[in-house]
Amino acid sequence: MIAPFTGRTMFLKEFSEPLGFRPENSLLEFGCTLGHLGAGDQMVGLREMMTKNLASSGDLIGLLGVGVGQTWSAAVLEVC
Repeated sequence: MIAPFTGRTMFLKEFSEPLGFRPENSLLEFGCTLGHLGAGDQMVGLREMMTKNLASSGDLIGLLGVGVGQTWSAAVLEVC
């Protein structure tokens, strides 16, 4: 799961707990060292996953985005 790099507290409260996925299955630690990049969080996170071989062929990767006014967006990618 790649969610916006919003910091540990907000990540747990807004993404991990409500959506039911474990922080260790996300890029939380990477995001905490990098900081919020706005719309770039998901692309930088995807690059991190691919360059560090954190995903294998057939894996599904969820990308989450949040905008002004609580506009949510999501995409699911399958690794080839």
